[in-house]
Amino acid sequence: MYKAGFIVLFALSLSTCGATAPTGSTAEQPDVADVPTTISTETQSTEQPEAEPTAVAAEVPTDMPSTETTDIELPAPTDENSAGEATAESDEAELPPNAQIVPLRYLADLSNFGPQDATGTLTLLPDTNTIIVEVEGLPPVEGKIYEVWMLPAADPGGRFNTDADGIGWLEQTLAQDLNNYDQIILTVEPEPDDSPAPAPEHSIGSDPF
Repeated sequence: MYKAGFIVLFALSLSTCGATAPTGSTAEQPDVADVPTTISTETQSTEQPEAEPTAVAAEVPTDMPSTETTDIELPAPTDENSAGEATAESDEAELPPNAQIVPLRYLADLSNFGPQDATGTLTLLPDTNTIIVEVEGLPPVEGKIYEVWMLPAADPGGRFNTDADGIGWLEQTLAQDLNNYDQIILTVEPEPDDSPAPAPEHSIGSDPF
């Protein structure tokens, strides 16, 4: 009886010990912080290998136009003097063969008015009985006008004035034959002018032609 009770008590002690696990025997769990976050120590390179350039042969059409340049000869530049000479030669080329060009200048024995370096030309066109007078270096005359006189008869040959640059031009067809005259003189006349005779102020003129 005593022995049977001891056995029962011992069995109960064993069952109690089996139900409560000793704290010392509890298995240590690994700390979450200790778990390595790197899964693989090998890092794959994301760089793609450079592709080697492939030479592509372009097809060049054989019927392409030629790219050869042609040299074009440009006329040599000319200065103002040469341009003026070319214009004068062109004007002379358009004149009839029997045209006559007479220079105009300050005449020592006849001129008494205006700049002595003024110049001009008188062009005689016998076929049409026309004269063309061109002057430069003559200042414009305010309230007056230049008049051409045909000598020796002193017939009027037209009136004109010059611009601010001293340049003037006149073309006049005469009533009388050009063979009746051998010289001209420019005078400075009042405007208006009722006198049929030349004024005493004489500007440039021509030598006898």
